[in-house]
Amino acid sequence: MTPIEHLADTAWQTPDSYAGFSPVGDYCILSRHRDSETVSESNWRVALSSFDAQPWDNGHDGFEDRPMVYTWLASHCLVGWVEYLMVRADADEDTLTRAGEIVCALSDYPVLSDDDLSELETERCDEAWSNLDLRGRLEVITYPDGSRASYDGKPISIFAIRHDYPPSDDQGYIKEQLL
Repeated sequence: MTPIEHLADTAWQTPDSYAGFSPVGDYCILSRHRDSETVSESNWRVALSSFDAQPWDNGHDGFEDRPMVYTWLASHCLVGWVEYLMVRADADEDTLTRAGEIVCALSDYPVLSDDDLSELETERCDEAWSNLDLRGRLEVITYPDGSRASYDGKPISIFAIRHDYPPSDDQGYIKEQLL
């Protein structure tokens, strides 16, 4: 099966109980929402960098004037909004092949780029750490039983909470707490 043939499963179909822009026939490569997890955000960044995707105002532009690769927003009652990455069904073969390769890659493994995911996780951990006061940082490095996370088998020093960056631990507990 070629990458383009994999796109058939991603063709937009108007959902039940939906009233809004409906690009029937175009391919929905990815979507994200306000509360998307880090993996979804990383995949979104990587996929967007693969295309020259243009934001498209589905309320004001004519349907035929939409770009070959575009993003658009829809309101959602639970998560506020959903943003879609779409590829027109009549896009050129190179664009459709790239879109199909992304769909194929995600069917085999849920991450488009481990490097980008790691970078995004680090950014989010650093941001979360910088927004905590010392008491909050102490809570992050402390297990529920009161012991502290460890590095190389030794408990992390209480003074590590004064650094501008989060400490590393053997189990990934700190990173998990910050994400």
